[in-house]
Amino acid sequence: PTFAAGPPGLGSAALFSGVAAGLVRVPDTAGYNFNDKLTVSAWVKPSSPAQPNGAGIVVRGNGGVENFALDVNLGLFRFTPKAGFTAVTSTNSLTTGVWTHLIGVYDSAVGSATLYVNGRPASTALGLVTPRTAALHDISIGNRQSAGGGGAYDRGFLGAIDSVRVQHRALNAAEALAEYQGSFISTVTAPPPNDTILIGLAPNAFGAPATLFVSIDPFGHPITITPAVLNAGLAVSPTGFMLVPNSIIEIVPIVGGIPFTQTLGSSASISMPYADADGDNVVDRTSPPLSASRIAVYTLNTTVNRWEALPSFLDPAQKRVTVFTPHFSVFAMFAPSTIGTALNQVRVYPVPWRPGTKTRFDAAGITFDRLPVAGTVRIINLAGERVREFTFDGAAAGSADWNGQTDAGARCASGVYFARITGADGSTSMVKFAVER
Repeated sequence: PTFAAGPPGLGSAALFSGVAAGLVRVPDTAGYNFNDKLTVSAWVKPSSPAQPNGAGIVVRGNGGVENFALDVNLGLFRFTPKAGFTAVTSTNSLTTGVWTHLIGVYDSAVGSATLYVNGRPASTALGLVTPRTAALHDISIGNRQSAGGGGAYDRGFLGAIDSVRVQHRALNAAEALAEYQGSFISTVTAPPPNDTILIGLAPNAFGAPATLFVSIDPFGHPITITPAVLNAGLAVSPTGFMLVPNSIIEIVPIVGGIPFTQTLGSSASISMPYADADGDNVVDRTSPPLSASRIAVYTLNTTVNRWEALPSFLDPAQKRVTVFTPHFSVFAMFAPSTIGTALNQVRVYPVPWRPGTKTRFDAAGITFDRLPVAGTVRIINLAGERVREFTFDGAAAGSADWNGQTDAGARCASGVYFARITGADGSTSMVKFAVER
């Protein structure tokens, strides 16, 4: 087997190609030698509908006389708590490329076997009153032996398997549903006044019970950070970026009574709000204006006093930015101050524009930057004729491009041009540039 991506939030899975002898083997221990109640579960993602009959997912025992088997047969998922017992199967054929959660339960108290698919019971068999077998044998994952005692492992599963569990207990329906639901990422909301921060945690984030502490004001209400360390970090902002006001947060998990500083089992998500009440893509009450559409979240590496960028995803409709982090620390939003405050700051480049020359004057188009929050750009030729006109707003983050086409979609000719920039307040400015084709 090789490694592949598991279900979201559960790290890596084992990927099986179905080849003979390809399996994960769990050595036998006395802990598996029980012959009564049993629960077997796993996440599976078939890669092919053409599975061998009896393809092993989680199996314990020799071929034909297994202690238990969770497998695939005739295109259906199947659970058999003991060789010779009535098997329970899924009602729908397996689906390739989709993660499915399976739980097989044998309740020795009532003599029943139930297969749960994605937390819901698919089928149940009754009257299974004799004890299960408990002969010594390894547990095989992703394969099983042929019938006939110690046959070859030649009933390989094609696909990925993750989060295998064998329990000496019989889950009831509510517990089976809870195990399935507990495999998903959960969202944690801190109590007020920190309830604007939403934290998504994978089931394997900590590996133990944890308590999260959140502060949206680490200067006034720090958890572990000190003002001196924060001030030192803010003295060196990421190049070209400025701190978004009131955006610093501190998150500290406590595991076993001490702060958890290790890398998480799977990355956590953090959703943070930003202020843009009028929807102009500019962070409210910032001077110079900060582009809301270019907000990025950084975490402070206190060891080297450096802000390190995290993958950031903006949701303009909800006015939130979400990031994924491998550990918890101090986080803050930064944005570029690329929006101009006066029209005389506007720049145009490259000049001259020489498309296709593969020189420093080559580019996809003419760029205007340090533009104000909103306005229009009108391109005019030497005859005073309008060539092209387009608008810009805060989403442009102070920058707009002209691809050299006229309003009619034709390529502009070589020559000298003027761009008249008009701000939302009616003020205007003119810049001159040239095109050489």
